[in-house]
Amino acid sequence: MNKIFVDGNQDVLQEDSKPTPLSQVFDEIEQLCEEKNREINSVKINGELIPPEEINLWMDKTLDDISKIEIETVSNDEISLEQLFLASSYVVEIEELVNNFIEEGKMDYQEAVLAVVSAMNKWEDVCRLIDSAAKQLNIDYSKAKFSGTHFIQQHKTSMEVINELSKAMSDKDIVSIRDILEYKFVPQIKTYQELVKAIAKEYENGLGE
Repeated sequence: MNKIFVDGNQDVLQEDSKPTPLSQVFDEIEQLCEEKNREINSVKINGELIPPEEINLWMDKTLDDISKIEIETVSNDEISLEQLFLASSYVVEIEELVNNFIEEGKMDYQEAVLAVVSAMNKWEDVCRLIDSAAKQLNIDYSKAKFSGTHFIQQHKTSMEVINELSKAMSDKDIVSIRDILEYKFVPQIKTYQELVKAIAKEYENGLGE
């Protein structure tokens, strides 16, 4: 009986009569995934979910050493859409981070710097995820229009806000840092949620072509 299940299908790979290394099994599955623009999403061995970082511990074993392998795959488009969803959730985290800093009313410069750096790092994650997803979905978001403007102008505004924050930090102007974060940075960052929606809509429109 076949021990290998890929997305619930038992007939994806044919077992050999001789002991087959799991490394060979995974090489074949990864090749199939590449052909179909998919990636391995999860692996169960003997009914136990195996964390990605532990998969290599099984590569020296053979199919004779196990009773069942269950592999679930996901399309590259699905991964990209998940990245967009994650980017949108990061925007919410940025807003919460800034709001917490503002509501605490602290005027310590080091804490202000920490708040700015944390928000900026998360914003960079948002940009990275959006860029990666859009490229995978073959969508040129630089032409997207959202929040009443085009991306080029939106990006320019983002850079202006960042420059204002940088100057306020250089001047150690806590009041300005707080005001820029609350009234300019957060509203500007929230427009990235609209960019996510614009990319998702473009993707959906492409499916209908």
